[in-house]
Amino acid sequence: MHYPMYTLVNQLADYLEAFDVAINPQILNEVTIGNYPRKIDEYLAMGKPVVATATKAMEIFAEHTYLAKEPNEYIPLIKKALAENNSSRIQARITFAQTHTWENSVKAIYKAIQSVKPEYC
Repeated sequence: MHYPMYTLVNQLADYLEAFDVAINPQILNEVTIGNYPRKIDEYLAMGKPVVATATKAMEIFAEHTYLAKEPNEYIPLIKKALAENNSSRIQARITFAQTHTWENSVKAIYKAIQSVKPEYC
């Protein structure tokens, strides 16, 4: 069965709406250590508390997520995320996620190129 893209997006949002806490566990290796977890932006955009594996890429989310350095930290961090969830934290997550647009990402890339190779800009 073929679904229009907007229907799929709505269905995904409906599933995410039902989450109490979003998690992003990862095995750390050469491939995953540098992953940019785009789904974290999506979770935060919906105001969801997030528990994720601590990686270098996740450091930019540290103020708005709960980062586990070891697998056994997940359950206590999930409990903490649930206990600390409130309307001000939800709004802070949404506001933070709004800074992570494709437009802002392209501007940052352009700025980085400009700082290294101004003749290209």
